Amino acid sequence: MPSSQDHPIPAELTPFVVAWRTTTLRDREVIDALVHPAHAQPSAALAQALSAWAGRYYWSNEPGGRWLVLTRRTAARQERWGLHIVLFLLTIVTTTVAGAVFKDTVHVNGIWGLLRGHITFYPTPLAALAPGLAFCLPLVAILLAHELGHYLTARHYLLDASPPYFLPVPPWPFFIGTLGAFIRLRTVLSDRRQLFDVGIAGPVAGFVVALPVLIVGLSLSHYLPPLAWATPPSPSSPGSPPTGRSVRYRCTRWRSPGSSGCS
Repeated sequence: MPSSQDHPIPAELTPFVVAWRTTTLRDREVIDALVHPAHAQPSAALAQALSAWAGRYYWSNEPGGRWLVLTRRTAARQERWGLHIVLFLLTIVTTTVAGAVFKDTVHVNGIWGLLRGHITFYPTPLAALAPGLAFCLPLVAILLAHELGHYLTARHYLLDASPPYFLPVPPWPFFIGTLGAFIRLRTVLSDRRQLFDVGIAGPVAGFVVALPVLIVGLSLSHYLPPLAWATPPSPSSPGSPPTGRSVRYRCTRWRSPGSSGCS
């Protein structure tokens, strides 16, 4: 690979590389450098030179040799944190109301009644909404962990990524009070490693939070009669609400009190 003459590699790294390519993006500069075999372990001298690098770097083992991928930020975006915080707080409100509706301490007379303020709290608004936190907090924690997994991994690679956007919606007719959350990746990824790491970090972080929530939830759960507006249970399983069918869920349910098996 020929070196980039317009963007030479930093002088302190020149003795350790055979060739390099510099890619200049809107938000960062990426240098792919083929390391000399004598320094590919890396050598103590290369390790010392890398310690002074003002950015991120990682190694990539390829058939042609060992490569260094070095990244440094060239532009920083001013985030609109106020918008993200407002959306997050609104999502907490809507999911809390949704949880209170599930607990039957808040009654909403359809979507038009919601828009007109026809909401009934039992016995008082504060007392009626408090049970909804048991639904809101685990749900928002799972969403937040998932999106922070994506966001923090992207920031680790110095990618231009937005903080999470939460999507609050009325608890009627969407029931759970949110459409989820997302982040915006406002740049291109340099290689497959970044694509894989950023992509998988969200599900892994979400799973780490969702699993204990599932275990605690199943240990505390018991069947309740369906609400008047809810979809009735399947005829094939009278009295039992439809639940997930993944192996992890079934085995967790099997270990919870009152279950007869992993089914």
